Amino acid sequence: MKKFWFGLLSGLLIVFTITSGASAEEVVVDTPAAEPAYTPPPEALEGVGGWAVVDPATGNVHGVVVCTNDVCGPSGSWGGKMPVDYMGCSGCDLRFQTRATADGNVAGWHGTQTQIDANGNASQSNDGSVKWNASDNTFTIENQSVSEAGDKVKRKQKLVPEKTATDGVNLHTGIKDIETSFEGSSDGESVSVKVKQDNLFTDEAAVSVEVENWRLFNYANTKDARSQVESDIERGLAEDGFVRVVEEEITDEEGVTSVQEREAVSEPVFVKAVRELSKKVVEFLSGWFN
Repeated sequence: MKKFWFGLLSGLLIVFTITSGASAEEVVVDTPAAEPAYTPPPEALEGVGGWAVVDPATGNVHGVVVCTNDVCGPSGSWGGKMPVDYMGCSGCDLRFQTRATADGNVAGWHGTQTQIDANGNASQSNDGSVKWNASDNTFTIENQSVSEAGDKVKRKQKLVPEKTATDGVNLHTGIKDIETSFEGSSDGESVSVKVKQDNLFTDEAAVSVEVENWRLFNYANTKDARSQVESDIERGLAEDGFVRVVEEEITDEEGVTSVQEREAVSEPVFVKAVRELSKKVVEFLSGWFN
């Protein structure tokens, strides 16, 4: 006669024991850890806001709806779930993403794209550019573009819902940990320069500039980075032997002689590529703060 028994241990293990005569066999099956229960931040209770429609399987954000916590929150009338299919997502979770601005406007970020074919029929797809992070109740936003010169610019940033529109005007106050990479090439030499910023809305935020597989430069604020990064890169190139500088005497038309520095060797391809990208970094930083 066989006896069957199973039990749940601490929500983690299910143990099955089968007994037949004097022999017994034990099988242990792991149960995946459940996602932590979602608790909206206090800012979600202030009134209307943007609530992200999140695919629970992928974390992709398919859209943002105007809602309140007593409807879209986990204890609301919808139970934290979108009650209908929305922008290509079925059975999606609702997660607070943005606060309303002082004028009552609500907006947000999502990765759903709409395509119209030659017959006027619309279809939707999600590019995964906006994702929900259950570990810390934030969102990751990624995008990329290519300039006319062929340079690639990629950006990854974190969105903290409760920090959005803290000035009553701009949702971007919730953006932090911005990582922007510039990828370019010169005569076949490919170089990537990565810029990291704490946030976008203060010139006092720390900035780091990293030339991939070479050097990292850290600055106390954006102003220092903007004014110093090109000269710091030049100094680093010389220190590491990429550029050799010599002094020579130059006599001008009036017979005045002075000592000037010049490069003693032709410009290596790596140096040219780094210099070109360093200029783009300065332009980028100047675009945020003048």
